[in-house]
Amino acid sequence: MWQTILNGFTFGRNIALGALGRSSAVPAEKQWQRRLDALISVVVAIPAMLAAVPLELIAAGLRHGGAVTLRFELL
Repeated sequence: MWQTILNGFTFGRNIALGALGRSSAVPAEKQWQRRLDALISVVVAIPAMLAAVPLELIAAGLRHGGAVTLRFELL
């Protein structure tokens, strides 16, 4: 959820987790956007974490964490 919140502020996707080696980043198209994404990721990281932790705890309490269930039916 933390990275999802950060993605709302950046031009690219998964910039912070990509820098940490935890995901593959999709960088922005232009060089100036990539530089701005790096700055935004540093500045917004802590406030985004402060928002993400309570939201994750609420989701876990409601049993709606990161699990996805798929069900296929044959016609």
